Amino acid sequence: MGSDSRWGRRLPAALAGAGLTGVRMISTQVMAGDGGPGDDFWRVTLAQTAPQFLRRGLATAAELEELVRLFDDPAFLDISFAVTSAWGRRAPA
Repeated sequence: MGSDSRWGRRLPAALAGAGLTGVRMISTQVMAGDGGPGDDFWRVTLAQTAPQFLRRGLATAAELEELVRLFDDPAFLDISFAVTSAWGRRAPA
């Protein structure tokens, strides 16, 4: 996907290195299986990537269908991904 899963951990140091003070960060976990935005994200992602999974033999159609069905299973709940935010203040000039 081109994302860097370690960037969130490096972000506060990058902000401090840019001269910001009072640097803080927060990380929010996005759930899958709770009917929220994580479910929407994975439904769309799976719909868009399913052809590649099938073409490369990484999953069968039945496996992908079962995966999508999990989002409607009340017993299914998992951490999908985390969103990290960081901020700081520019030192007064």
